[in-house]
Amino acid sequence: NPDRTPLPETARLALENAERALALQPTLAEANLAMGFYHYYVRVDFAQALVSFETALRAKPNDSSVLTALGLIARRLNRYGESIAHLRAAHRIDPRNKAVTRILMTTLVLARHYSAAAQLCAHELTLDASDSNAQSYCAFMQFVLHDDDEGALAYLRSTSPDIVQDRAEVLHRMKRHKEAIALI
Repeated sequence: NPDRTPLPETARLALENAERALALQPTLAEANLAMGFYHYYVRVDFAQALVSFETALRAKPNDSSVLTALGLIARRLNRYGESIAHLRAAHRIDPRNKAVTRILMTTLVLARHYSAAAQLCAHELTLDASDSNAQSYCAFMQFVLHDDDEGALAYLRSTSPDIVQDRAEVLHRMKRHKEAIALI
């Protein structure tokens, strides 16, 4: 895309803006969050990102974005219990935020808390039956927890390309190859 700013330029601008905001107000949560993400994504300096996110938390202890950032960094540092606690807090504050929910479900799966992930995705489907991300997670949980391909297929109702792909994979695993090929 010709309208996109090249990545090095975007990183430079992000750093400049975060530094400018911190110079004006060192305890500003949003500025510390921005600097934390700069360290997290650009410098891949998780220790410094954590310092920035913790500073942001002191400024805004009930901000779902800050709690999500702390959940991400804790997960990256293999501190799953801490990560889940932060992400659950973010989810309680902003329960309709699908990004927070997706990150929490992924973290629960990575921590092998499959039943909790299954409960969360089932709850998400009660809020929005067309949520393809929740459909995919619920199908995965049905297979992981119950080794139930038919049950997994029942969750995969959306016509989104990702769900169609998931459905085809389950059909293939069930050796229903003609149906899988027809979907693809």
